[in-house]
Amino acid sequence: MLWASRAVCLLVVALVPCLVWAQLGSGSVGSSPDNSAVDNCDCTPGCEGEVSPGDCRGRVVSRPDCPCCRVCARQEGDQCANSTQPCDSEFGLVCSPEGVCK
Repeated sequence: MLWASRAVCLLVVALVPCLVWAQLGSGSVGSSPDNSAVDNCDCTPGCEGEVSPGDCRGRVVSRPDCPCCRVCARQEGDQCANSTQPCDSEFGLVCSPEGVCK
């Protein structure tokens, strides 16, 4: 009976992260961003319109200053701006004072 309890615990521990990930969604290249939110978004500067993974060298991410706007995550060496043109933080890139992802 103890083994059954352990098996259930292991199953729960294995499934919870998957369920949470599915609920939150992901900004990976394979995901399809919900660009319908752009229509209901009031950002300054405004959203540039629909962005799909095929338009980007990297991932599609939410703009830090306006989460309903989806933009291409800037890659190493790309020009950047922290709020409107973010670097791809998944790869440890940050926008340098010179405005270049490093």
